[in-house]
Amino acid sequence: AEEVKRRMEKAEQLKKQAKMILEGAKARVEKIILGRTN
Repeated sequence: AEEVKRRMEKAEQLKKQAKMILEGAKARVEKIILGRTN
């Protein structure tokens, strides 16, 4: 049971990391788009 809990926590951390990376990429793309339109 302990192993499963640890695996779930690891999955949660990976999900959080992926979300942060996605949001960072989105912000970069928006900056590029805004830079082009200005």
